Amino acid sequence: MFVMIKLSYSENNNITDNIIKENNYGITFYESKNNIIRYNNILLNKKIGILFTMATMPGLPSENNTVYKNIIKKNTLGIFIDYSFLNKINCNNFYQNIVDASFSMSSWTNWNHNYWGRTRIFPKPILGFWFFSIVVFNFDWFPAKEPFGIQ
Repeated sequence: MFVMIKLSYSENNNITDNIIKENNYGITFYESKNNIIRYNNILLNKKIGILFTMATMPGLPSENNTVYKNIIKKNTLGIFIDYSFLNKINCNNFYQNIVDASFSMSSWTNWNHNYWGRTRIFPKPILGFWFFSIVVFNFDWFPAKEPFGIQ
């Protein structure tokens, strides 16, 4: 597994001003908390641009992380949140990902003011799953109408 940045059992890190591209996974978080990911270009990753998940031992979630003002572009899956809680995904630009965002067995994610590749008038639904078969949705209730000026 080619990963550009991997955080395991980690807290209070800032990942800022990077170009993260052409990996299998751009950034992965395993049982990591209170991290900030901002002002990055995360692009052309073959599997997932940003992944939040639990570690296998002892199986605790990644939680209370902030993803803010990033460009997430041309990944297979832009962001995937798995067994993780209370994360904030706000003010990012999503472009041309096969799937922009998804989640599994995760709740209380705050999705707000993201730009989803086009102007949206209505809330943006984000497809997720509980117990691998129950389809559920989160919403970006206030999607941005135009992209943020992120360099």
